[in-house]
Amino acid sequence: MVLLTFAAILCLCSLTNAGFVDDTLTVRFILDKNGKSDVPVMKIADTSDRRVTALFLNGLGLYMLSDTIGALTALHTLNVDNNNLASLPKNIGSLKRLKVLKASFNKIRELPSSLTRCSLLVHLEMDRNEIAGLPSPLSAWTRLEILSLQWNRLRNIPAGINELRSLKILYAGNNEIATIDERIDSLTEIEVISLRDNKLSSFPQCFCRLPKLRKLDLSSNLILSLPEDIGDLKSLTDLYISSNSIEVIPPTIALCKELRWLYMDNNKIQQIPEELCSLSKLQWLSVSGNALTELPTRIGDLTELTVLSVSYNSLVTVPESLGRLKKLRMLNLEGNELVALPEQIVALHGFGLKYGGKEYGSLNIKSNRLCELSGKVAAWADKYCMGWRETQKCEK
Repeated sequence: MVLLTFAAILCLCSLTNAGFVDDTLTVRFILDKNGKSDVPVMKIADTSDRRVTALFLNGLGLYMLSDTIGALTALHTLNVDNNNLASLPKNIGSLKRLKVLKASFNKIRELPSSLTRCSLLVHLEMDRNEIAGLPSPLSAWTRLEILSLQWNRLRNIPAGINELRSLKILYAGNNEIATIDERIDSLTEIEVISLRDNKLSSFPQCFCRLPKLRKLDLSSNLILSLPEDIGDLKSLTDLYISSNSIEVIPPTIALCKELRWLYMDNNKIQQIPEELCSLSKLQWLSVSGNALTELPTRIGDLTELTVLSVSYNSLVTVPESLGRLKKLRMLNLEGNELVALPEQIVALHGFGLKYGGKEYGSLNIKSNRLCELSGKVAAWADKYCMGWRETQKCEK
């Protein structure tokens, strides 16, 4: 009788744990199929209520992900980054509770259409693959907030993306994107867009209709100009437009009152509009590698400025108001045609900028024509820019 009771208990326990046992066997099968029999299941899986809820298969050298993964119906997080996967399983849509899918650094060429059935998806990261498009329709991804498709083979941002009404972050840099569907302005919740290193020939005007857009990176494209409507981006804090072919900065940029970081290096900009100097929150202004011959006389109004980089332009002088930038920690004037510096510049001190553990620089006035600086200014330069004298382009 005791043995029967004990057997009954064992049977009951096995039924109670059936889901958990089945889940772990499924994970074990996936590992063994990839020759990873030495990897313990519980080392790469999280569990809850006797089910596998998160699976971290990243960096294991997997070459395939079998359809058996569809049995893990409690899975909400799947990470298969840094493997050798050529595809995702066709039945991945069976993972109805999936919220986070990361499959970067693989060899995936397309996303299975069944993935659109994962209606709870919040975070999709597919960087460094060979993806040329998105599955359709995308209308089921009503909760998707983060979409990252950097370093793939996208040629456009498809029209269907306007269905992602909860999208907050879009990373699609380092692709071959040349066109963007104007209906992207339906993404009223979007806050961050990165399309750097693509083939855009114009600034997408539809972006100017995105009320919550805070960070926009369009660096390293083929953009020739900025729209007058750029001033409609009232929430914009960071704008990166370096390495394009932009010649003119519209005065309406001054209407982007929240702007703090502005990168415009390596363009063809000939003038910074005086209106830009009303950006009272601007902290970082970088316009190196352009065609500037002068700076705005009102540049001293940018009292929050921490970094001013205008190296490798054609500046001959800088305004006296520069001396009012008391928060400046990095001033880069290298590689211009400067013949003098105003006396007021000696009011600047405390150079040396470190940010995020990285040292960016301090004062740089090398490679100019500063051959006859006054004693006071020369002493100031000696203090903050060692070796500047030897680099000046002086006639001998």
